[in-house]
Amino acid sequence: MSIEIQKVTANIGARVSGVDVNKPLEAEEVTAIREALNVHKALVFDDVHLDDAGQEAFARHFGDLTTAHPTVPAVDGAPNVLPVDSERGRANHWHTDVTFVLNPPQASTLRSITVPPYGGETLIASSAAAYRDLPEPLRVLADTLWAEHTNDYDYAVPEESIDAERAAQRAQFTSITFRTVHPVVRVHPLTGERGLFIGGFAQRIVGLSTTESRKILDLLQAYVTRPENILRWRWSPTSSSSSTTASPSTTPSTTTTASPAASTASPSPATSRSASRARRATRSRATRRTTHPWRSDHTEPFRC
Repeated sequence: MSIEIQKVTANIGARVSGVDVNKPLEAEEVTAIREALNVHKALVFDDVHLDDAGQEAFARHFGDLTTAHPTVPAVDGAPNVLPVDSERGRANHWHTDVTFVLNPPQASTLRSITVPPYGGETLIASSAAAYRDLPEPLRVLADTLWAEHTNDYDYAVPEESIDAERAAQRAQFTSITFRTVHPVVRVHPLTGERGLFIGGFAQRIVGLSTTESRKILDLLQAYVTRPENILRWRWSPTSSSSSTTASPSTTPSTTTTASPAASTASPSPATSRSASRARRATRSRATRRTTHPWRSDHTEPFRC
């Protein structure tokens, strides 16, 4: 059976069929999936029956794997797999994965472990489409800006809502404080496409005050989260997704969202996440995530 790629929305997302991701892929299959990811930014797969090792093996077709997370522990025995359980907290801000590090991952894969009977979607947005939507004066401005990204802010929970368990999670998340400067517009190293590289970890524009920065970042982020630039994916027990970091898009995971059973997304502004076991299927969602690194010297926008 040949691989079929079916668009899900006009600006982001495609469903992939005709390939069995549960076994090693042929070279032509890897090439076709990589090309589809470059074009569509986020891919979703059905009939996925992967364990942690299988998810790592699938992700490794597309490059070396990063550690699961710079500060959050990986799954036992799977150093490249990050557990995410909505009962233990949800990311409620739009973000691109771990942009606070010097070399953010180029892509993430997500697979769902437990999905609720309703709700539990994941939202992924195309920041490449957002960049194309910018009026020319804003595009010219964005091309000149650099932003400071950090993990030391109220990423998932406002301070007044933090209990002892969440305080411990936050302490783990910020156990190493990262502050890294990236260009606001990055260039995809494979396609040459430009996209906004901002999201929740971008907290300040270099050279501007916090107040001035917030206004500009919110203005640009509003283009990323336009409805026409968003894929809202409803997980099934045997679905998976991928998203790329270098093909711009950004992802939030909220009370009403959950990560796809299996997906691939490209993050240059693209994000996706995977989570681990959830204790109660009626209340939680769980997925697992793996990511791939890009290598960049960061002396100019996204040069590899």
